[in-house]
Amino acid sequence: MGVKIPAHSYKNNINNMNDNELKKTAEKQTAQIIKRELDKKSYEETIWLKAFKKAKGNEEQARAIYAEIRESILLEELYKSLRDKVDQQIAEVEWYRREQNKRKEERKLSYENYAKRNNYSEAEKKKLLEKHFGKEDDANTKNLHKKEPPLTDYEKQQIKNKYLKNIESNTSTKSDISEKSFIGRFIDGEVPLVISYWIVAVLIPTIIYGADIGINGDTSLVVAFILLVYYVFAFIGTWKSAGNYIRQNDPPFWGYTARVVLVLGLVKLAVNLITGR
Repeated sequence: MGVKIPAHSYKNNINNMNDNELKKTAEKQTAQIIKRELDKKSYEETIWLKAFKKAKGNEEQARAIYAEIRESILLEELYKSLRDKVDQQIAEVEWYRREQNKRKEERKLSYENYAKRNNYSEAEKKKLLEKHFGKEDDANTKNLHKKEPPLTDYEKQQIKNKYLKNIESNTSTKSDISEKSFIGRFIDGEVPLVISYWIVAVLIPTIIYGADIGINGDTSLVVAFILLVYYVFAFIGTWKSAGNYIRQNDPPFWGYTARVVLVLGLVKLAVNLITGR
């Protein structure tokens, strides 16, 4: 929603809520960050220096000490960040409800004034309001002037669960992508179009074709078949990559162009294989 809510309006919104889910999420994120830093040896310099000194130069001990110090710091930071973001989301929902109620009140008053200006009877006025707001809303006209009640603990819990679920989903997706091989990412269309098209779909088959011509003076049937199988592989990954380009870019010209050229190239290769050329 992007609404900036004053801090005092949402501070401690979830103080009475069960924070086990927040703690678990913070712990999981902390573990993933530390594991990535240890695997890539991409340490936070100040903490690594402290750990290395404490381990007296023993790298394995330093890594264990680093993980322990880093965990204590990260866990607190991530937990606080999660709480603040959930509080902010709750505040935004409450703000949105108040604004909706305010706009609804303004609309209803506008219709009431319209009815008054046009000398509507009470029955006509009631019918007008029922048409636009329903019978229940008309019966509760006075309630519109009351302050919108705060969210219940259940509603706050639902907001928190939804937020944590989104975080879990995004984290899992990023983790899966980082663990995939190049071939896996290519087949799923996660490799940039410029690499998928120019390197995988154009450069590599051109090198294979040129090498075969240079050796045999012509394209052999075996190489032509290998090229066809390879091109199907290249076609699938590049097609998906072009699809991602089309969705993410405006104008999507190069995505559509890549797909057209892919189809033409596959047809030409198949014809050459059938005719033996």
